[in-house]
Amino acid sequence: MSKYLILLAALIAPVIAWSQEQTASVPTEPRPARAREIVVYPDDQEYPAELVKTGVQGTAFVLVAFNPDGTPVSTAVRTTSRSDQLDEIALSIVRKLSLQQTTDSGTPRYSSVLVPVKFSKDVVTDLGKKSCEDLNVDLAYFRSVFPEKKSEDLELFSIATGALFLIVKNEKRMPIVAGRKTVISKTIATCAAEPERKFFEVMLRAADEVSVK
Repeated sequence: MSKYLILLAALIAPVIAWSQEQTASVPTEPRPARAREIVVYPDDQEYPAELVKTGVQGTAFVLVAFNPDGTPVSTAVRTTSRSDQLDEIALSIVRKLSLQQTTDSGTPRYSSVLVPVKFSKDVVTDLGKKSCEDLNVDLAYFRSVFPEKKSEDLELFSIATGALFLIVKNEKRMPIVAGRKTVISKTIATCAAEPERKFFEVMLRAADEVSVK
């Protein structure tokens, strides 16, 4: 957990201007500054193995209010990850943060901050190990918890598409972009029928088929 004991001033820096604009437009109730996203991966002890195994993933937005000395005084989930367990872990992570209160006139710069905490099940370096069976588990969870979204919106496909660009030849990149939905649908169909196969190998094959058309 030590890596999460960070000074939020560094996270907030890119959005200071945004926060000030909002404060100016709504002086009686300024919006909280928004911090950079904290990403939790399967190798992190905060991400329980049983949740990883069952495809539980998502992003919780936690609103944290600070004391003048920069310590959290209250935390609340502003937008749920749609997993009670992930939300509770996100709250636990944010409660351990500290805020460096840099001031001009002795008044704390921030009273509250919105912190996105993303639980990302997949990383690009592990794509070669991921099985189709694991993809099937992820999709089952994603479809049941996020029914308003499309299967292609699963974060894994964005990660894998980026990895494809590092592998394929330049002339194949544009066809893959144009045929991304087809590549994903072929991958999903193949993995559903052959769960023993490797996910990224299947996606590579689907990309090759699309790029030669």
